Amino acid sequence: MNISQRSRIAQNLKIVQVHNREVVVTKDTDKVIGYAKNGKFAQDPLVVRTLQNSYDLNRIWGLG
Repeated sequence: MNISQRSRIAQNLKIVQVHNREVVVTKDTDKVIGYAKNGKFAQDPLVVRTLQNSYDLNRIWGLG
């Protein structure tokens, strides 16, 4: 299930792929605010922090 197909996304948010997960990121600050889990929006703090680190590595250094 694709989160972008099922939900309306505010204009200041974008959906990116990190480790084969759909992650919701703010466009202005590049901060991860949540992710798709079983077709729904989830915000587990430990997972969000891990996805933020991976997203930053990929965005800044091309790693991840």
